[in-house]
Amino acid sequence: MIAARNIQDTAKAFLWPCLLAQRQLFGATTAVRQQRNIEQGLAVSLLSHRTPRHIADACAAPGSYRPSGAGAYNVSLLVEDMVDLITVLKAREPSIKKVHVVAHDWGGPVAWTLAGWHGPLLSTLTILNGPHPSVFRRLLLEDDEQRRRSSYILLFDSPQLVAAAGLDKPAGINKLFAGDAWYDIVTEAAMMTAWSQPDEINAGLSWYRDNICGGCTVASGGFTQKAFEKSNMATNLTIDVETLVLWGMADTAFDNDQNLALLPEFVPNLKVEKFPSNSHWLAQENATGVSNAVVPLICQSS
Repeated sequence: MIAARNIQDTAKAFLWPCLLAQRQLFGATTAVRQQRNIEQGLAVSLLSHRTPRHIADACAAPGSYRPSGAGAYNVSLLVEDMVDLITVLKAREPSIKKVHVVAHDWGGPVAWTLAGWHGPLLSTLTILNGPHPSVFRRLLLEDDEQRRRSSYILLFDSPQLVAAAGLDKPAGINKLFAGDAWYDIVTEAAMMTAWSQPDEINAGLSWYRDNICGGCTVASGGFTQKAFEKSNMATNLTIDVETLVLWGMADTAFDNDQNLALLPEFVPNLKVEKFPSNSHWLAQENATGVSNAVVPLICQSS
């Protein structure tokens, strides 16, 4: 699968690998200064415990592969990419038995699904503000607050509405983040450069279109059962891997309480740590807090 999808393998052979399933932001990775805060903090702490890490850029991240065509960002394909990366690691160093996965945002659903489908590959799973697919699907169908907070997805699901809102251009996307404390001039410059690459924005939006409602929400009148007929979000995804969820409770994209309240139904081996004053951008806003939570879990399980 790696060869078929031209995924770049940057992994090296180490004893205890930690895969950071990096998020994508409308096709642009947030691996600029703020994102590096958490990566560098984890790297230093993990290396001090002889636990190296590998960062897997999301498809559509700058410099990464951008597959084209309908369904190219189907979560099942993205999970296969992660499995292939883990397979390469294990082939290079036979002593590697399992990996730790840390993921945020869209990396979350991919990592949740990886853990549900390929649990024996993982030692631990850590999620930062990334919804569990089965929980999120249920809330989009039943929870008024989640539907309200996810109304932007209805726009993203339609190329016509995206264009009408000016979100098919870097300047339009940029306005969505201007004013956030973490989104400083260095970050903005990096994002604008990334979004200016050919097909970058459309590739990022394809994560929504290929996995949530398959472009059916507008025609179906919103988040309806009919719209979800083409959804790739699993309805009963059980996770047996030891799981840590770190959640910024000021996240405006989710009904935060409900996303966390429903998790035990699908994740029996679960610990949740809430960050009341942090938003969706937990890693950018509180790199130290995230590192202090993640590193002990990984090191005690390695």
